[in-house]
Amino acid sequence: MKSKNKFIYIFCLYFFAFFLQSLYCEKMLQSAELYTNLSINYLHEIHNQNSLHTVNTQTLIQLENYIKDVNDKAIKKGLIKGSLFQIYYHDSVLVNYCNKMDLNSTEYLASLTKSFTAVALMILLERKQLSLDDPISKYGYKYGGKLSSKITIRDLLQHTSGVSRSRKIIFRFFPGMDFYYSNKNYEILSGIIQKVSGMPFSDFVTQNILNPLEMTETRLSGGLSGAAGLFGSFNNIKNFTYMLLDGGIYKNQRIIKTETLYQMLQPPNFMPIKGNMYYYGLGFMVTVEDNFIRSFSHYGEWKKTYCEFMVYPGNNICFLYFSQPSNYRSSKFSSFVESIKMKVDESVKNIFIKNEKTK
Repeated sequence: MKSKNKFIYIFCLYFFAFFLQSLYCEKMLQSAELYTNLSINYLHEIHNQNSLHTVNTQTLIQLENYIKDVNDKAIKKGLIKGSLFQIYYHDSVLVNYCNKMDLNSTEYLASLTKSFTAVALMILLERKQLSLDDPISKYGYKYGGKLSSKITIRDLLQHTSGVSRSRKIIFRFFPGMDFYYSNKNYEILSGIIQKVSGMPFSDFVTQNILNPLEMTETRLSGGLSGAAGLFGSFNNIKNFTYMLLDGGIYKNQRIIKTETLYQMLQPPNFMPIKGNMYYYGLGFMVTVEDNFIRSFSHYGEWKKTYCEFMVYPGNNICFLYFSQPSNYRSSKFSSFVESIKMKVDESVKNIFIKNEKTK
């Protein structure tokens, strides 16, 4: 009798907890709908900016001198073996640094792969072959028993599934309630892309992204490598960022719709709306300042590789950095990269001076 009462007690506790979580999720979804309505104002026009600008030469010279100085010193001290750095405005390179690395050599891009996987998924969404709110159980994934029916494709894209990084599937929280970065999310996504498209994941990405973007030096390793399977060159990744900067278009060929890119820059449903935010959207890390999307980016690091792109839509500027760290996990290297990003972020605000409109 006691064991029966204990079972009823545990069942009631579980049901009550689930009820509270459902109410919380509903409240967050309502908040997210409001955010989505407001968030279009977060993005300056990515495409067809008409304002005239003058390049601030002094800012560019200061930034280029800084980049050269810190990278030269880092190479001399053995912190990195070489690096590539560019800031560009469409086809115009504004700041350029190249030391002991080649613009066309193939490097392992690690987690930067996730942005390509996300774009591939959104292409299928545009073709109405899937929905972001589809549960992963629809595609044969049964992790966590009944919890797999609660995990959606959106959760995988935003790392809100609760799935851990370990080989054994462990849930850290109820799906959609928090953020936890896990490669497993994007491994599952590559499997879903493969099932829905009816072709190997690498072939789908190559046919729909790499080939149209003329990324001839870029390839995906075999298997379901949506989390970190991309190898590519600096110049090839530039083509990808050109497409992002132009609202989904590369050389007059549309890869994804501009409104799809807007959608990819939205925050997770559980996050409250704020004027200043940092979050993981649908395949991109997004920084919001003063109610506008300041930048969106992704990086990849593994052993002897570090790579990162950052798009500043309001300034029509991209920043791309590759380096070969001696130890990518060292605090000195992390501080080094962070100092470069801070300097770039500070400089980007002043690279262009808006001209007064003529009557």
